[in-house]
Amino acid sequence: MVGASSMLWVLAYFAFIGLSFMMLEINMINRFTIFIGSPGASIAVVLTSILIASGVGSYVSGLGTWAPQHKIAFATLLLFIAALSLKFFTPAVFNTCYALGANQEVRGMIAGMMIIPLGFGMGWFFPSGLRAIDTHFSESHLVPWAISINGFMSVVGSVIALPITLWYGFNNLFWLALSGYILTGLLTVAFFRKSASS
Repeated sequence: MVGASSMLWVLAYFAFIGLSFMMLEINMINRFTIFIGSPGASIAVVLTSILIASGVGSYVSGLGTWAPQHKIAFATLLLFIAALSLKFFTPAVFNTCYALGANQEVRGMIAGMMIIPLGFGMGWFFPSGLRAIDTHFSESHLVPWAISINGFMSVVGSVIALPITLWYGFNNLFWLALSGYILTGLLTVAFFRKSASS
């Protein structure tokens, strides 16, 4: 593969997943704050659920014999379904819990279970991207670049999430973060399809 095109894919891929991970995580914290009952409890529930679920997703992504780019495509579809399900079923779950008078502990447990599928899907991207580099690229220097740009964009995502939320609302931050993951998947499919045909 051409070194320049490899570098461009690595930078775009790991930048998008770093940015989108943090924006989606912060969006979930804000979205569940009122439901759970306090910002502190929401942070604890969302971070715990996403980090544990993404860790499980990272492990599961290493199983099987699929090529890394196929796992990335599958993870994109999985995350898309999980995010839309969470988006559209959340109001019904919230209203049911309020109607039944569920206490904070029960609401926190329900919120955690709702977030698990989302975190599971998010966990596939980083290790699958690193495996794609290891499997398909000969440039060993790409791994440090991948880790660096991912960490940098994670910080950027945590900084810009709040102003985006204040100016454009929770929903637009959610769609923006989800779009980043979808674009990541599409770029990956297009890049490896082009590379296979060249």
